[in-house]
Amino acid sequence: MYGQGTWQRQAFDSYISVLLKEDDVFPCIYATKGLKSHDQLYVFINSDDLSDPTHIRILANALQYYLPRARALGPNTSLVLLAKETTEPRSMSEYNDIFWKLLNGIAERDTVPWPSTIPRDIDNDRWCLCFGGEPFFAVIQTPAHEVRRSRYAKGLTIVFQPKWIFDILFKSEAKRAGALAKVRALLAKFDPIPVSPELKNYGDEGSREAKQYFLLDENIPASCPYRRLAAEKAY
Repeated sequence: MYGQGTWQRQAFDSYISVLLKEDDVFPCIYATKGLKSHDQLYVFINSDDLSDPTHIRILANALQYYLPRARALGPNTSLVLLAKETTEPRSMSEYNDIFWKLLNGIAERDTVPWPSTIPRDIDNDRWCLCFGGEPFFAVIQTPAHEVRRSRYAKGLTIVFQPKWIFDILFKSEAKRAGALAKVRALLAKFDPIPVSPELKNYGDEGSREAKQYFLLDENIPASCPYRRLAAEKAY
């Protein structure tokens, strides 16, 4: 849809250039597989201000479009949000703040009830992001990241993965353990900082999935400004 010279094409080319490097393997091998097998869909926003109501609406609409089509796309599917590259990156704390405003904003616009099996309180080892009745895992990469290379992107990028893909990828505990060990080994080579202690299995005692979405350039957890998403509806 977007030709050479457009900012959308620039954002997309920058995104795939990292995933397709053969001499510097990106740790999330499933993202690379999803790209190569055309399992991913992409949505573009024209600035890195995730708190902009227009961008919140764009993402909510994109998720509503994506969900009915996701399973047909393939086992490595995800929805990738790509922002126009900025010449003046925000601070890490600013990106964290507007990231959560984005998640809260789409929760406010969600027309499907929150799944009864997922707690609403974010400070719970069974909580995860939900939209359209579907549990998601989210990963944000920003231009502000300098040390944790796996969370750096020239233009702000967020990947939304429906959690049913992990049921396919990790059909047994042995497959889960093998896959996680491979990803962690790649992370240890890719990042000049030890693997974050927040990267735990969903549901394990003491795990907090919210702390995995936004990782800092040091091994301390990023703050979350919400106890619950959309605790008070905006409409």
